[in-house]
Amino acid sequence: CFRGHACPGDTGLGKAGNIRRILQEAGNPRAFYLGDTDGDERAAREAGGPFVHAAYGFGHAEHPDAVLTRFSDLPALAARLFSSPLFG
Repeated sequence: CFRGHACPGDTGLGKAGNIRRILQEAGNPRAFYLGDTDGDERAAREAGGPFVHAAYGFGHAEHPDAVLTRFSDLPALAARLFSSPLFG
């Protein structure tokens, strides 16, 4: 389910740039960003991808594409998202 890791200290890029870099290195797979803050949401949008709010985390999100309330629900949510028009 997870591929890649990057941080500003290693790449010199911000969060959105690191998201784009990870996706490019992985061959631009279908993906969404799972985060728990509005900063995560902004970075996902800037990187051009969908955002899922981890509502069990520390922050909030303005307009997530989906909301995850329990991490254990991630596989079912991913299956639903990947079959939705968001990834059409």
